[in-house]
Amino acid sequence: MGEFDTGNPVPWAGLFYGREAELRALMEGFDRVAAGGGPELAVVLGESGLGKTRLVQEFFSRLSRAVDTAGDGGYWPDRLVRDTNNLKINPDPADCNPSRVSDMRFLWWGIRMLDRSGHNAGMGGVSETVSLLRAHLEPFARARLTTTRIKQAAKSAAFDVAIEIGNLFTFGLLGLGKLGLDHASEWRSIREDHRSLDGYAPGSETDRQRDSLVDIVLADLGALFDAGEDKGERLPAVVLLDDAQWLSGDETTQILVARLLHRAQAQRWPLLIVATHWEKEWYEHEAADDGVTFASLAAGFAHEGWGPLKLGKEPDLAGMIRSGYPGLTAPQRQLVLDKADGNPRLLDEILRFLRRKRGYFEDRDPSRALSQRGESDLRKTTLGLHELVAERFACAPDDVRMAIGIAGLQGLRFLEHLTYAVGEEVGAPDVQTGLRLAEKPHSAVARVGASLSEFTQGVFRDVALDQLPDLIDEDLVRERMVARIVALAGEGGEFAELDPEEREAAYLIVPELLTSDRDPSDAECALVWRCLRKAAKASVERHADPQTVSILRQSTDMLDRGLSCSPEESADDLLELLTIAGRMHLARLARKLAAALEAMLGEIEETQATQDLRADLFSALSWSAKLYGDLQRAARLQSAEVDVLVEIADRSGTREDRLKVLVARVRLAWVRARARESEAARATVDEVVEAADRIERHDGDARARHHIFWCAGITYAYLREPRAAIACCDRAAAVLEGLDDTTSTVVRREMQASVASLRSSLLNATGNSVEATKASEEALTLRRQIFEEDPSQRTRGNVLSIAARLGRYYRTAKDYDRSMELTQECLRLARDMVHAIPSRHNRIELVKILRDAGDHLAARKSLRNAERYYREALDAARALHREDPAPDSVSILIGSLNRVALGLMREGNLELALAHREEALALLIAGKGNRYAADTASELIEAQERDIAELRAKIEGNEN
Repeated sequence: MGEFDTGNPVPWAGLFYGREAELRALMEGFDRVAAGGGPELAVVLGESGLGKTRLVQEFFSRLSRAVDTAGDGGYWPDRLVRDTNNLKINPDPADCNPSRVSDMRFLWWGIRMLDRSGHNAGMGGVSETVSLLRAHLEPFARARLTTTRIKQAAKSAAFDVAIEIGNLFTFGLLGLGKLGLDHASEWRSIREDHRSLDGYAPGSETDRQRDSLVDIVLADLGALFDAGEDKGERLPAVVLLDDAQWLSGDETTQILVARLLHRAQAQRWPLLIVATHWEKEWYEHEAADDGVTFASLAAGFAHEGWGPLKLGKEPDLAGMIRSGYPGLTAPQRQLVLDKADGNPRLLDEILRFLRRKRGYFEDRDPSRALSQRGESDLRKTTLGLHELVAERFACAPDDVRMAIGIAGLQGLRFLEHLTYAVGEEVGAPDVQTGLRLAEKPHSAVARVGASLSEFTQGVFRDVALDQLPDLIDEDLVRERMVARIVALAGEGGEFAELDPEEREAAYLIVPELLTSDRDPSDAECALVWRCLRKAAKASVERHADPQTVSILRQSTDMLDRGLSCSPEESADDLLELLTIAGRMHLARLARKLAAALEAMLGEIEETQATQDLRADLFSALSWSAKLYGDLQRAARLQSAEVDVLVEIADRSGTREDRLKVLVARVRLAWVRARARESEAARATVDEVVEAADRIERHDGDARARHHIFWCAGITYAYLREPRAAIACCDRAAAVLEGLDDTTSTVVRREMQASVASLRSSLLNATGNSVEATKASEEALTLRRQIFEEDPSQRTRGNVLSIAARLGRYYRTAKDYDRSMELTQECLRLARDMVHAIPSRHNRIELVKILRDAGDHLAARKSLRNAERYYREALDAARALHREDPAPDSVSILIGSLNRVALGLMREGNLELALAHREEALALLIAGKGNRYAADTASELIEAQERDIAELRAKIEGNEN
């Protein structure tokens, strides 16, 4: 989450990322209060720097835009700002719109408690912020004092009563409590309310001044809420208590909060009380039985089932980095994210730190990537928060420090029973008690299962590990823990004694324990790879995409460190990891895994015993080469797989092995067709189709035969032979009719969808747009059904692909309503995919959909809105090209440049349009032979040159 900053503006100022669930909870709480559901309390818990106050600022902004009116149409400004080092919790009265005060839709009042750490220091308590409440209530009261009834009430005895009881309304409200009410009665009510609270005892002059201030605030809030009760128009209010852990140090605010909670409940005020609070102190205060704290006051207010909003690490912070440092590579952005560890404040500090370190960047330009040396220096730098946490933990009891140090050896998530057992074995003090104290009140760890916990922030684990050698022999602890985890793993790394959740955690504990600060044996290395494969597979099954990416990244880090085993021990594990990376379109990670597998391939002897393994390796390597666009290489590897499978089929003679050969050969034809090796592709696919027709049908062959005919159809499509392609499509559909009952519904739908999707493309290519649209609708229905049952990145991407195509069909048919409906669905899907995994593939898909949205709006003559999408697409395309000028990024950048150029021409900005056209031409010339065949590239270049010549002529004509 970024911050509005008027004192030291930075590119990420004003940006807000993540925390949507917490924002939704706050908005829903306000809605319930405003609807008459009675008062509510929302407590936002989190360690310092996790963005508690920034979340509340965004809550104000959402209220201002949604409940008030955005822009100049409402009373409240649209946002709170940051002023130097202080996050504002109240808008400046000067920023409010006095002409709209009578239409105020809600009241907002923020009270900041004194923060003893000095962060967010500034105005403290009700005594310092009551003037801000007055600044809004006074004009509101004056605006409401316009009716005859109110004017008469202002002259009534109620005004005299107010004077008689001490002129309580000293801050100029002209008696908001007198909006047709008996103020003397109101006063008696609040005094009785005050006395009903335990511990009330009138005292000194200071006490009376304090009580008077509290009475004033409560009287006028009560009058505010009650003024519209008879009309059902009670104005809802939000009272914010920021840094509420310091409440016990401010007696006046403490009394106000206690009485406010009591009064709001008793009279069902439309009041939402929001408090931000440090997590550790919340649990300490909650359990304490001495003194008045906010946690103890809240306990008497909260209803059954109520709980605070706990802020954990925020994963969605990459946009802050991109806004400030667009030139960073993806690994460099990840490095910064890792340093911030989900802490928005720390990320803000790191980004500001980089602004002072121009020498870290290439050519000392912060808009470019970090240099190799700068990246290395940043990686070594320890930044602020670590030292703060270390200082805090140094004061914790030894059993807490010992417990989290031992647990930390396992990783961020750890098995409690393993921690207890190792602690007992090495003679540590009471580790079990230490872990419970680390959970509450220290909030360093949190339970996530019956015997499974995790560190709430990575920095807590880092500090715990740093301090462990001061407490015990770390090498001894690690040695005993390695022995125990290997024993738990068992022969095949199954961890049979653990429940599924613990087992998945154990898969990730093994790599951490066995490879950190030690060289694993060959057997241990094999166990590491087995566990990484199992962890990735389990994560995929849970659709936990970010965790899957993290596991794959961890796997490639292992390879970078040289931790690989013999092919016999780990090839299967690497093959599955490569398959997962490929299905998620993670080309960079897939390439690293493929390189390791290719190295293994060179170590394998070409014997009969290794044929199956070599065939699998050739197949996987060919597939990965297709993934990152090296089609010639893919064809060579696919051909090698065919050769090995032919040897196996010749030896066995089985139907199954002969079908495997045909599958491999039709894939070879497909790759050759994509690589524009047309003659070889045509000869191969013709032979495969003929051979597949000759093979006697068998129930168990259906999936293989379907794949053969489907791939053949795609191959003929690439060869521009639509009739042959449609014939293969028909064969594939016929195979589906013969599927046996053992085929799962999802698999059956996958096969049906693939046929329908291919048929739609072929029908559209032959001009039969009506039937193409019908086939696409069928495919989309099937893809949506599959996604509902298996909501993965792959199935979401399949829905996106067919929906985007169908949207284009409807746009061509001028059915703009249906086209826009599909385009909006595609935008949601594409943004969701990028949000979950900002991979190169997903970002490219988003650029394509943004351009589709622009094309749709342009077709509807909504040119201004179209330009917005085109420019967003161009910005994203430039970023992709800057990171890696590969053929696919060149292609989408060219398309985006030309679309924006058209918009600039419509605006009359011909010079800038020409610059965009010329940039696209330069990219086409530079990329000739990479993306397109020579004849196609020449055609595109000639067309671009013609457009540029026409544009230059227009410019010259205008000048003349």
